[in-house]
Amino acid sequence: MKLSGNLFVLILLIYESHLIGCGKCPGAQYQPLFTPCICINDTTIICESIENIDLKQIFDYFSKTLNWKERHFKSLTINCRQLLELQELTFGDLTFDNILVTNGQNLRQIHTNAFGATRLTLKNLTIEAKGQLVSISNGYNLFEAIGSLINIENINISGLNIYATPDYAIKPLLGNQWALKNLTINGTIHRIGKYAFYDSAYHLKHISIGNQIEYISSHAFDMRIASFERLTIDLSGNQLTGNSFEGEVFLNTKRTIYLDLSNNKLSHLDEFIFDPFLSLDIMNIVNVSGNFLHCDCRMKWLAKNRLKYKRQVVNALCSDGRPFWEQSLDEFNECKHNEIIDS
Repeated sequence: MKLSGNLFVLILLIYESHLIGCGKCPGAQYQPLFTPCICINDTTIICESIENIDLKQIFDYFSKTLNWKERHFKSLTINCRQLLELQELTFGDLTFDNILVTNGQNLRQIHTNAFGATRLTLKNLTIEAKGQLVSISNGYNLFEAIGSLINIENINISGLNIYATPDYAIKPLLGNQWALKNLTINGTIHRIGKYAFYDSAYHLKHISIGNQIEYISSHAFDMRIASFERLTIDLSGNQLTGNSFEGEVFLNTKRTIYLDLSNNKLSHLDEFIFDPFLSLDIMNIVNVSGNFLHCDCRMKWLAKNRLKYKRQVVNALCSDGRPFWEQSLDEFNECKHNEIIDS
């Protein structure tokens, strides 16, 4: 019987999971090989330096001093302001539950296969770059690296510097990251591509992306698999206007959505975008606090549906400071049917 590629990988990973043991700090005689990294209580590795370091070489040495049952650790912290990259198989044969890369002022790229063996065990990944991290460059693909993490639960990447997330940005190795609950990708990102999170997990509860988003492509938040989990899509603090959304951007999420659009530059809610979204699920919520809406004819559709949508569109303020829902429909009498006023 011929196995499909994904099934073969799944069987291999299940087999590997039975081999995971516990960590053990190498003997003191080996410490010069691991400088500037230290191992604490057989559970934690910390690497700190003001200079760039060859993490791959360090962890290769580290692995060779341990047998296969001693290579799994609870956490790894890397604090190196001059670190330039996470290269292929950076962590050798070591595996971790949690990885924190902090103070990455010069971190620029992450290899597609940076995580190697720890792709199976890693649960929490935090990378704090400082605005130089790019997503794709000559075998280095941040989003494919993220997709390789089989049992990941929480991903937090900051300091990304790209124009747009690619279409189908997150491509899990086995088709779905079932354990993933929270995904945060922040930095200088101007556009979200189509189907960016299409294969994200059934249990995904929170997506946060920004903080310079100006445009969101159609189907950006489509999901392949339906879920009963409520999903928060946090787009707060970006540069979104009333014209930033392509059609059907929120219509195929296949789950209830809390959409946070607070502190953007919204002048109105486009009827052709938000009326279908709100009608799709009476539990869908849009938070527009911190946006001073122009309560003109472009918002008449919402005023007409006051009874239907008042509980779904929250914290709406007009540019004159009045709560939108205190506006009477009579104030829109001069609007013609389907009239649109350009901003």
